[in-house]
Amino acid sequence: MLVDDLEPLSLSPSRAGHPLFFTTMSTMSWALDVANTVIRAAFNLYFRQKKGKPILKLSADTFVDDIFPYLLIDELLSLRKTCKVFYLLTHEPIIWKRYMRRLRVPLAQLRPTFKFTERISNHEIEFLVTRACAVERSWRRGIPRIKGRRILASQYKIIDLKLVPGGKFLVASAKDKCNYRFYILVYALDVMYGSRLLARLPTFFKVYDIQAQYMDYKGVPGMMISYVRRRIDVSDYGHTTPIDTHHPLIYDACCVHMRLDAVEELIRPDLNPHGAKKDYLAAAYTLEAPFRDVFRHESPAEIHSTSLFSVDNQPHMGFAVRNQSVALVELNTGRKVTFCFEDVPGFEGRPHRIRSLRFLPSQNDILVIRSISTIPGTPETHAFEIYSVPGQPGYHRVRPKNAWECEDKWGLNTDFAISDPANFARKTGPDHPDILRREYCPPTIWVFAPSENPKGATYWYFRPEPEVEWQNGPNGKFIYKSISLRPYHHCNRNYFERALPGAERTLFYEYDKDGTDAPPIVGFRRFLFPEKRFGTLYPTDDIIEPVMTVEKDDRDCDFAFRYIERCGNLVDDVNKDGGLAAITWDENSGRICLASDGNQRIYVYDLAPVLEPHHRLAYQWRSSLIDPKPEIAAYLLGQ
Repeated sequence: MLVDDLEPLSLSPSRAGHPLFFTTMSTMSWALDVANTVIRAAFNLYFRQKKGKPILKLSADTFVDDIFPYLLIDELLSLRKTCKVFYLLTHEPIIWKRYMRRLRVPLAQLRPTFKFTERISNHEIEFLVTRACAVERSWRRGIPRIKGRRILASQYKIIDLKLVPGGKFLVASAKDKCNYRFYILVYALDVMYGSRLLARLPTFFKVYDIQAQYMDYKGVPGMMISYVRRRIDVSDYGHTTPIDTHHPLIYDACCVHMRLDAVEELIRPDLNPHGAKKDYLAAAYTLEAPFRDVFRHESPAEIHSTSLFSVDNQPHMGFAVRNQSVALVELNTGRKVTFCFEDVPGFEGRPHRIRSLRFLPSQNDILVIRSISTIPGTPETHAFEIYSVPGQPGYHRVRPKNAWECEDKWGLNTDFAISDPANFARKTGPDHPDILRREYCPPTIWVFAPSENPKGATYWYFRPEPEVEWQNGPNGKFIYKSISLRPYHHCNRNYFERALPGAERTLFYEYDKDGTDAPPIVGFRRFLFPEKRFGTLYPTDDIIEPVMTVEKDDRDCDFAFRYIERCGNLVDDVNKDGGLAAITWDENSGRICLASDGNQRIYVYDLAPVLEPHHRLAYQWRSSLIDPKPEIAAYLLGQ
């Protein structure tokens, strides 16, 4: 007998024996766990004995509401293979919406205009759930593989790439063949009738250091895109090349907003840009211009290390100006705070350079990394400093509230990469499912720097700690106030390597330095730090029904680095056309986007199987059952 109108509760297998597990099951949850296991085993045994036909006499509602909630995703997908009836029935959106509400693995960040409760988004739900489970399983088991490859054709040469968190949209900096016109391009991925270019923004000069986030601007949901450009036309140079010129360069830090309600009109599932091109163009012509200028700051000093973040749901932009100061701008009002740093004690009068910065959302502070040059020919010293953001606009001279110094023993490169804790498990819409975290505290912050002597990478981490020691539960406040006790170094005997950091999943790529801005790449590694090395953990104590089979947790092993398999085509695609020109990585969707220096293509690779919705057999079958007219069926199905 099945238990009606009662949400099944049991302990997730991923929590049993895990370092994060310290909870006691109640008698009720234990009984339900046993009941769910018995029901699942009996259901599977019934089909193994080839007595599946009589069960088809049950109504569809019985399966969807009373049986399927007790099955794991793996078991549901196995059931799908038995016959056409179950093949169609297991594609019901309500099934996958229930799974999504119970997911504890990292889920791709949803766009603010994603309507979780409406039909128009139904075709995306199953894909989001199965992709999240596939990426999580392969990443933890230590055997991630490239499982999907697509090519986005472009008329332009790609300079820089940035995936919006969630992997749904791709922002690219591009230039034409004559090196004369420059643009920002926005692509939509995983949409009905194929990925495609949505919008183009002329920038007049080469754009680099692109950042993109989902943010509301004056109450309008959309994508905030920031970038840096140099106003003297030195576009033939690499943007990281130090040059001497007779005329001073003028740097612009710019920010534009792209509203998403117009984007939703162009990617809705019943609008086919290929079969009904006139309708698609007519819909596009009726929309307002997609981009709105938000902010521009002009300076004769170098601008670098741009960052986008939210404070109390208000969009902000931060950037460093040369080596002395950092500016934080509230984009809705234009209110700007600029603060200058004092020299590190013991290094007064020495040259200081800002390497990177990151806003800490949990405590309204900012993490700044600076390098200090000492005696010529001796290693630099790197300072990690946490500053409180001044409350009043204007110019401030500040001192750090916490600071640590580290001597450079590895010949570190100038590029320090800091993970963004705000991008992980962020809820962007009121009707989106709640984020189920594995810990009460915010994610760990990672800092990576490539090294040259020896080759490899050095990394540090900042673990959040309770502000009040005994308040380490759901109502406690966690802050970042200490760095790892020692730096870690990964030595690569053959090649140089760089990190594309993530809060939970960091991707490393190996390359062979050849003196050009587009080096040949060699391979990729996934980085997964064993949690047992952290010491103190702050796990959640809620019990939730598992949705997927979890095998041995690779976090318990001692190997943080593992090669990603089946990268041969990826490496060949990039190297045969001149080397790597741009790369971006989204940790939640498991998506890598690259561009080579010698062609006009963008390569999209996925660590999970990806099939565009209109290519699925279930879409065609379900459409014909509901309505013979494809456009009506697409609307009713939301696919």
